[in-house]
Amino acid sequence: MVKIFNKKKKDVKRVLANGKIIITDFKHLSLDDFNYCVKSKEELQGQLALLSPDGKLFVNSTQEGHEVVSQIFQLLIPETKQVLNEYLKRYKKQYYYIKTFDDWAKMQADDKERTYALTMLLVPVEVRRREIEWAYYFKK
Repeated sequence: MVKIFNKKKKDVKRVLANGKIIITDFKHLSLDDFNYCVKSKEELQGQLALLSPDGKLFVNSTQEGHEVVSQIFQLLIPETKQVLNEYLKRYKKQYYYIKTFDDWAKMQADDKERTYALTMLLVPVEVRRREIEWAYYFKK
């Protein structure tokens, strides 16, 4: 068998959720694809996750927490919008004091509670991802 790619195992990208989540080292991404939200290659490589113009979620494999974020999105992507709204409603009542990712980072709780609060913050991102995907593929 001929070896076509000569990449180290950690450099290989992983695709999840039928191609909607791509976990890769951001040093392999082109700044031109994400120039709507970042201005430099260094800023691009410092991001944990970015949405592409076609609605794919790119997760930076070099950033701490990338596995948790990708796992949460794997759970959110197949859910209906109604279920996502129910999650948001339930978690907003429980974690009313968490408004931003900075609030979440300062949160003092066990891993389970922190995961639920992070899910609450990521639900609007998933809703936005779907809107971008819909606009790219279905609206003309």
